[in-house]
Amino acid sequence: MNYHKAFIFLFLAFVGIIACVSVGLCESKITPKLIEVPMVRLLAVPERFENKRIMTVGYLVYEFENEAIYLDKSFSEINSSLSGIWVDLTSKVEQQDPSAEAPFKFMPTHNYRGWVEIVGVFRSGNNGHFGLFSGEIHDIEAIIPLEVDRKERK
Repeated sequence: MNYHKAFIFLFLAFVGIIACVSVGLCESKITPKLIEVPMVRLLAVPERFENKRIMTVGYLVYEFENEAIYLDKSFSEINSSLSGIWVDLTSKVEQQDPSAEAPFKFMPTHNYRGWVEIVGVFRSGNNGHFGLFSGEIHDIEAIIPLEVDRKERK
């Protein structure tokens, strides 16, 4: 008799799991592993980080037709797009509700320049304004301004 109860229990559990999966209630929302990577590695071997969730530090410029994170301040001043990665904030700007809590800790205003830590998904290749940049960071989760000058952080 106990075997019948165990069999019925397992059968019902199996049917429940099948029903849950078929309806889509059991889908997992696992966040991909975050890879901390220096900007220089993103620029040197971008294919290693294709569609990976990354965190990097660089000099962010947020201006008209120049929304990118650069290896350092000097590259941003000469608009060296090959030493920069386009930052796609379009969806975040459109989604931001002024009455709600910000989607992440910091939202740069236009004409912003400064050191930041950024978390998002990396895509290599020609991206950004006229496809001139070495890659792109999209699906941005966080931008954290850094108060300390890069020379002091070494």
